[in-house]
Amino acid sequence: MKISVFAEHLFEAAEQENISLSEILDKVNKMGVSAVELDYARLEKDDGLPSFFRAHGLDIACVYVFLDFSHSDDMSYAEKVVKTLKKHDIKRLMGIPGFVYENDNRNLCTQRMYNCMNRLSELCNNAEISLCLEDFDDKTAVFSTAEGLVGFMDKVTGLGCAFDTGNFIYSCENALDAFEKLKEKTVHLHCKDRSFSPKDGEEPKITLDGRTLYSSPVGYGEMPIEVIVKDLLKSGYDGYFAIEHFGSKQQLSDIEKSAEKLKEWYNDTCNAME
Repeated sequence: MKISVFAEHLFEAAEQENISLSEILDKVNKMGVSAVELDYARLEKDDGLPSFFRAHGLDIACVYVFLDFSHSDDMSYAEKVVKTLKKHDIKRLMGIPGFVYENDNRNLCTQRMYNCMNRLSELCNNAEISLCLEDFDDKTAVFSTAEGLVGFMDKVTGLGCAFDTGNFIYSCENALDAFEKLKEKTVHLHCKDRSFSPKDGEEPKITLDGRTLYSSPVGYGEMPIEVIVKDLLKSGYDGYFAIEHFGSKQQLSDIEKSAEKLKEWYNDTCNAME
């Protein structure tokens, strides 16, 4: 089982635990985590990060980048991103194509994103990089719903789904229903759990119907992650299972709990298939 974690959690863990980032990387590697999900903004500022992570046994599972194709069809920044990933032999890019605001022409912005994502997909294909998109939990994201995400899968050649287990609830959708529509396109999985119980010092995510969501280690919250993980494993999925719990005030212990739960589900699935 290939387990990754968002690099931002590791930076936060180093601060929370008051130890070096190197020590954090060594600790999570011993937990069974073998890669990171890296924000391109970090990579852009520090070109040495891939080598640094790899020196501690952590590969780069995916780089994610925020683009503004909704308002501009300039591809120069996207071209730079692809060249950087190619240079570092990073094989997956999650491109967030842009957001549509209240005064924007929704149809025009969406069509521009389709067009630019197709061009980005071609760039990635030529560089042997897999392009994916997630269900982003924000009302300005036209890909926050299953319908919106399926629209991008249909319109953009070669685009895969980075299925986020904890984001569909933001749009008041059932994650399992969404998974049925998207599992054939799923190439990457963000294992994000959500808790309805308040946590001290943590700012909640507010869903469109007013519910408050807090972070949770994988398998300890309200999301049906176990069903999705086991379904993917049974189907032969060999991609990464990315631990994600932004907002946690105890990142290191939450990473450990999440990794243990994922390994437990993996073992359960393997034993059932024997």
